[in-house]
Amino acid sequence: ALIGEEPGFVTPMTGLRALFFTLMTNICCDVKLKIGGKTPEIFAFNLEPVDIYSFSHQFHLWLSYQNRLPGFEEKTIKNFKNFWQSQSTAYFSIEEIMALKDIIARETEAVDFVTEIAREFIGQKNSLQKLIDGDSVSI
Repeated sequence: ALIGEEPGFVTPMTGLRALFFTLMTNICCDVKLKIGGKTPEIFAFNLEPVDIYSFSHQFHLWLSYQNRLPGFEEKTIKNFKNFWQSQSTAYFSIEEIMALKDIIARETEAVDFVTEIAREFIGQKNSLQKLIDGDSVSI
């Protein structure tokens, strides 16, 4: 979070925030971005192994962004990060709170997606163990 972003899907940025992000990324990372006042959407990960569930969550958010679902506007993302850190909506306007509803819906959909993947994986693992143990499995 050195450059103000958590690992995963990063929505496009503009202005000084984008300039700072590209400068810091180029200083701290092997991957080099075009320095300027605008960034593309990117996946940013640290050097640790990627957790499949975290990646699935971030992939779902990216897919929602690609499908132009509401909630990924730059100001909404900034407000969501502020809300996530402070848990307060006292300084948001009604319009900003309504926009938060959209990104919270995208996050909820991504969590539901990952939960379903985990259920599938656990079910497959249990079925495989039954087969290894010589038991029958219903398909």
